[in-house]
Amino acid sequence: MKTLGLNGLMKGYSKLELILRNFNGMDSPVPCSSDVRISPNNQSIIEKTKKPGKRSNNSLKMVWEFLQFEILNKLFQIYSQQSDIKLHVPQPIAVYPSQHKLLTSFCSGFILHSFNQVERGTKAIHLNTEVPIELSVAYHLGALNKLKELEGVYHSDYDLRHVIFDPIKKRMAMFDLENSRYVTSKNKLNAESAGIVQQWFKLAEGRGMSKTDLLNFYYQGYEKVKRAEKNYIAVVGEVEEEYGVQIAVTRGEIDGCDVGLRTIRS
Repeated sequence: MKTLGLNGLMKGYSKLELILRNFNGMDSPVPCSSDVRISPNNQSIIEKTKKPGKRSNNSLKMVWEFLQFEILNKLFQIYSQQSDIKLHVPQPIAVYPSQHKLLTSFCSGFILHSFNQVERGTKAIHLNTEVPIELSVAYHLGALNKLKELEGVYHSDYDLRHVIFDPIKKRMAMFDLENSRYVTSKNKLNAESAGIVQQWFKLAEGRGMSKTDLLNFYYQGYEKVKRAEKNYIAVVGEVEEEYGVQIAVTRGEIDGCDVGLRTIRS
């Protein structure tokens, strides 16, 4: 793998033998800058293609997102293995920069932005007890925010459109990582957390949940997550070795080339 390097990734790379005609078209359930296709077979793969008006002039950014999926998929696995709270980032499958395509594993569940489609009164299993599903989401969201804050994971477009909750697997997933990076600013990370918490609480309170209960479950999940022995930077080193590239996770560079990340909001 080390011989692949940046040139190999830019030419297009896939971990699997893929037959792209096996994908079905679908409309994204949330406002989206990409066209989305999902495999109808047991491969459970999702393909996104950036829409023409939303494409970066720098196709290197597709490689950046592919590598961010690789880094965070590994990091989230580490945290999920040490806790009963399951947090997930899809596994990257393939990247075709010239076609503006990225393929990852498919995540089941509900995108939080579309959660009002879930029937009110729906329950979820929480620590062997049934609770309103809105509280289970708050619990997992607390854990997700804690992981992000501990590890300096800045999403850059962190809102209810980019988080999925699966009440059957009891798992929360984060996706759409094209502008994600590593930051050391606690203020930036805390601001991301506060923003999505405000969004979720507003939605959940509109469905009849009390803010007190939401905060209680949120902080239960938040306190459950402890720092892992292997951190974000260590995982970056593994991915650099695996793909034969150098990744400047704060500046947004691969082998010294600027990928053109979105400016962090002040």
